[in-house]
Amino acid sequence: MKNIEQYLEKNFLNETDNIYINRAEERTRENCVYHMHDFVEICYVASGSGFHLVENKELPVYKGDLFILNYDICHTFIKEQASDNLITYNIVIRPSFIETQLLDLSDFSSHTLSCLIQDIGNSDTVSMKLKESIRLNTHEQDDFDKLFDQMYSEYKLKQEGYVSLLKGYFIELIVKIIRCLSNRYHADKTISKNAQTIGNIINYLSLHYSHGFRLEELAINTFISKNYLCKIFKETTGMTISEYMQRLRVEEACKLLTSTDKKVSAISDEVGFCDYKNFNIKFKKIIGMTPSKYRKQSFSDNNERQT
Repeated sequence: MKNIEQYLEKNFLNETDNIYINRAEERTRENCVYHMHDFVEICYVASGSGFHLVENKELPVYKGDLFILNYDICHTFIKEQASDNLITYNIVIRPSFIETQLLDLSDFSSHTLSCLIQDIGNSDTVSMKLKESIRLNTHEQDDFDKLFDQMYSEYKLKQEGYVSLLKGYFIELIVKIIRCLSNRYHADKTISKNAQTIGNIINYLSLHYSHGFRLEELAINTFISKNYLCKIFKETTGMTISEYMQRLRVEEACKLLTSTDKKVSAISDEVGFCDYKNFNIKFKKIIGMTPSKYRKQSFSDNNERQT
């Protein structure tokens, strides 16, 4: 790591504004400057792509990536080629810039706030935790592009009342960030819940593969509709429930074919296939050969290994 420059509040913030906004075209790796600072910084990738070097990590970044950096975090942005157009917005603030009475935090869940803001109270201070990149979707990027442009324009022109407008814009920025975090948190909870549901179904099928299943019964036991159950099962496993059940039966048939001398027709019945012809068709589709050929080849392979 190159020499680290120390950026201090006094270099960027005056007593009146308590906020500094910059729009920068980032440098190449050879010319980059690592720095750390004694202030909170919000960074937004407005265009292009490159890397964000944070402490000992090198994170690829693209348009729409947003970072919140706490005090004393060593970092820099770089572009790979001189011709690359990596543009970032950087907002530096003092905690006192936010008038907490204007930000009604009761609108948001405690979990979402804990991801971003803590220690807000009568002390009139706000501290922000280090967050990894929040990757905004296309719709979110449109909102953030417009907001960062407005904030940067107000800061550069410094027309009468610009500080008041910037405070309003900054509160809007915080609210939009919290919404993004909240949306991702609820999406993650849904995915986690679905994964648990599918895991329970897979365990059930593993125990009852030879007896089959009734979709209505599975849906009732998981408290979700049949259609939604089929949808999330396919999304999670890449197979329908019936396809998964057939694969379980065929896998068990493979074990019986190589570990017993039972007739193939008997194994077909034992693993849950009522139709021997259908068993042969499904087995060949999944394994690539008939059950008889699979057994013969498995015995042949075992004999070769023994000799």
